[in-house]
Amino acid sequence: MGFDIFISLNLLLDPKSGQPYTYSDEGIRCPVSLADFTIPEQFRKYVQMRGSHFHDYIKPFNGYIVSVEDFLDKYPEWTDNNEYWTKANHDGFKEALEWFVKKKVSFNISWSY
Repeated sequence: MGFDIFISLNLLLDPKSGQPYTYSDEGIRCPVSLADFTIPEQFRKYVQMRGSHFHDYIKPFNGYIVSVEDFLDKYPEWTDNNEYWTKANHDGFKEALEWFVKKKVSFNISWSY
């Protein structure tokens, strides 16, 4: 049985237009295109992952889902405890999380055993 970790996107939906939207820094509703959230190719490998080493990443959390921003705030320091998960993977995952946070919408990380 594996340990799986996933990144997902939650968007608000306007009941009048049916369009997804987000808020501007000024608090104004702004329609968005799903194309705005196309994940760069170098980060796509981090959207769905499997491995017991992720237990170290979720230790600070109760439950099975947190915002990417909260996850990044508690991102662990590198420990060399897995032959398949390298420091480059660790740093690349962090870089991907930073990209998600910059999009200013609700990306979440969830996991299951």
